[in-house]
Amino acid sequence: MHYTIHCDAGSKGNPGYAYGSYQIKAPAWTLAQQEMMLDESATCNQAEFMILIEALKELKNHLGAFLESEELTIYSDSKLLIMTAQGKWKLKNPMLLPLRNELLSLLKLFRSHQLHWTPRETMLTLFGH
Repeated sequence: MHYTIHCDAGSKGNPGYAYGSYQIKAPAWTLAQQEMMLDESATCNQAEFMILIEALKELKNHLGAFLESEELTIYSDSKLLIMTAQGKWKLKNPMLLPLRNELLSLLKLFRSHQLHWTPRETMLTLFGH
């Protein structure tokens, strides 16, 4: 089966109060849609990684042993997140390295994955903002 994740995050202040939203979809239904406040102060970039990691953990918990046979497409308005996860950009901020590494570890659990940058306006429409 093919799953899709749309995610968006930010912080009030930079760093500041971190928040985000994600939606996980299967072909015919929505598996999860979450809006959440993250438990810590973070930069906008940290929040983007953190919310996608949360979405991947939820999908991992849902799929269990079937995880490695599934395909995944991710959409985010964070070019930094997408380009560094694809290996196209180097990550210069050492505070983001553990988050990037955790993200890559989770992505490797799937049979295949694709990451796509999506304009912010599209993400705002999806989440009803």
